[in-house]
Amino acid sequence: MIDRVLLPLWEYAKLSAITRDDVRDFQSSYVAKGYKPGSVNRMMALVKYIFSLAERWEYIDKSPARGLSKLADNEHKERFLTPDETDRLLKALKNCQGAVVPDLIEFLILTGARRGEASHARWEDMDFEHGLWTVPMSKSGKPRHIPLSVSAMKVLKRRVENNSPFIFANPKTGEPLKHFYSTWHRIRKEAGLEDVRVHDLRHNFASLLINHGRSLYEVQKLLGHASISTTQRYAHLSQDTLKEATEIVSRSIGSDGGAE
Repeated sequence: MIDRVLLPLWEYAKLSAITRDDVRDFQSSYVAKGYKPGSVNRMMALVKYIFSLAERWEYIDKSPARGLSKLADNEHKERFLTPDETDRLLKALKNCQGAVVPDLIEFLILTGARRGEASHARWEDMDFEHGLWTVPMSKSGKPRHIPLSVSAMKVLKRRVENNSPFIFANPKTGEPLKHFYSTWHRIRKEAGLEDVRVHDLRHNFASLLINHGRSLYEVQKLLGHASISTTQRYAHLSQDTLKEATEIVSRSIGSDGGAE
């Protein structure tokens, strides 16, 4: 966890220079990425332990993590966007200064991809002729292929001049965009969607597919779930869609509950 989580953030920082706000931002950033409270709390426990050792060994005067509260370990309710909320979010993206974060968010909305997959997407992974994105190493440990809509392709074409092998690159470093919580927070606030996480865009993509009659198998393949059991969380949406279908039939024949 130290190599994967802490070093990329604070590898070149002096312990004495890391402030309480830095630690709070670290905690908030992983909430924004969609990590569960329990996972964030485990990361914070490691952070607190490291700083407590630094304090004990007199590398620092006081731990900046001391006294910070744990997150309430409640399961975050999956959040789906209404058409009006989607319109508000897209409008806020257009109004946002800087192109990288808005383009990345719109791409996530249109593909249902994981944030890490999109932020590390490279030009060489894209087949523009066939509208296909190959994720070289997905969460399942295998490459997967994501078909791209016309709208998703338009987002990519806006990024062509970024002079980096990565599509959504940090304009200062050319490396994959990693930390954009403050920008995402401003976008959510303007759209009036402060409870929406980046990962909720993936849930929303799945719900739209289900509500338009696509099968759980199709959703599984598009989201890159290794097992259909993971996709089963959306089964209740499928049942809602089926119920709506029966109501359509009922309305079309004008049934009032009494057939002659």
